[in-house]
Amino acid sequence: MQIVEIRETVEELVIQRYVEEAVRKPRLFEGEADDALLSWGVPEDWLDVVRDATEDTVLDIAGHLPAEAGEALLQAATGGRPQPAAQVEGADPFALEERLLSANDEARLDEIMNTERHLLYVAASRARDHLWMSGVAPVSEFLADVFQLKAHILAQ
Repeated sequence: MQIVEIRETVEELVIQRYVEEAVRKPRLFEGEADDALLSWGVPEDWLDVVRDATEDTVLDIAGHLPAEAGEALLQAATGGRPQPAAQVEGADPFALEERLLSANDEARLDEIMNTERHLLYVAASRARDHLWMSGVAPVSEFLADVFQLKAHILAQ
């Protein structure tokens, strides 16, 4: 039997609310459905806070959300329409080999490869301080693209 001590830090997040005396500012996401906000990456327990966001509070709220949710909120607040993350319906999103074998023409194969490239880009762009990538021979064309881009950036 092993006894393990679990340490937990509890920190209360304070979302600043501004007193809107004369004119009540419009709520930016008041009309958004739960499904839309959830598809943007907003955690379920933040739905009410996000719906209550105004132009004065949206930046503060976005800073406390996961990166993709914060980016989606800012895109929506500036007039854009965030797109939900790409999902392959009814399949394991990590079962690449199965999806490649199911491709029945060149267009479908290109679509699968572009989706994979997009998923790698999204994952890599979420790295905060460091990004470790590895592979085995033969090197994935996606990793080769990343290494070429890195070389190009370092050369500038």
